[in-house]
Amino acid sequence: EAFYSYDVTSSDNCPFTQVGIVSHPIDFNTGQAGIMFDLVNLSGESITVTQFGPSLDAGSWPMEVYFTHTATTWFGNDQDPGAWVKAGSFTAVSSSPAVGTPIPGFGITIPANSSVGIYLTSTTGAPINFTTGSRQVSDGVMRVSSNPGAGQIYPFAGTIVNRSYNGFVRYSTTFGQAPTQISGIPSGEGFPIGVTTNVFQCVDNSGNTATCSFTVTVFEYGNPTQSLKCNDIITVALDEGCTGQIGADDALEGGPYGCYDNYEVRIDRTLPLGNGPWEAPTLFASDV
Repeated sequence: EAFYSYDVTSSDNCPFTQVGIVSHPIDFNTGQAGIMFDLVNLSGESITVTQFGPSLDAGSWPMEVYFTHTATTWFGNDQDPGAWVKAGSFTAVSSSPAVGTPIPGFGITIPANSSVGIYLTSTTGAPINFTTGSRQVSDGVMRVSSNPGAGQIYPFAGTIVNRSYNGFVRYSTTFGQAPTQISGIPSGEGFPIGVTTNVFQCVDNSGNTATCSFTVTVFEYGNPTQSLKCNDIITVALDEGCTGQIGADDALEGGPYGCYDNYEVRIDRTLPLGNGPWEAPTLFASDV
């Protein structure tokens, strides 16, 4: 057999863009200049944040939006300005403390099955409202997690842990379904001598299906020698279970030979050596 690795991808000529919103309750009992929380991508596709909607006190506020550029969470990075990238700034006029005020998402992208820390803050005052405690809300595609979250004194001057975001987060994502193998041998596995046909199927968001296939051909070594020449000395390293195997590739030298799987190896443990009985080529600590 031969081991072979491959990649199969699919794309849709009419990609389907899904938009979503995850809303935390607006039930604030305290507030500060900023709020830190995490966004978790639960899907197999990247997510783009299109809008934040925090609860803001009445008035006009100079807002800034930050995200962690290498870390996957705000936690532990709340006092490290170098862990954050400023995505953008926006002057937000509060819609009302009782509803979320739209703020651009500035194209923040969350890779598939990953997460990012978010910091929303005003450069003046303490207009962002939040709730004491921890919680998280998910729509199955994205999780907005204040578990924990934190209030923040601008810019990175102090952290008040266990504070929950109040408001919404909007996002968009383009969904596609990974191909499913319906016959053949998976990537990285052993392919036998001969022809193996791999068949894959993909399904779009409307339920339309398409299949594709390819073949993997494994040739036996051409014109192998019919005579055998064995090594005089074979070194066998026992594994953690104190056993070791002698294969044809260990026993034979010279060649060229055919597929080693076609050769049977047996050993003689009983004196005088060379006349059997012939046993399976498994060695134990007692053979040392």
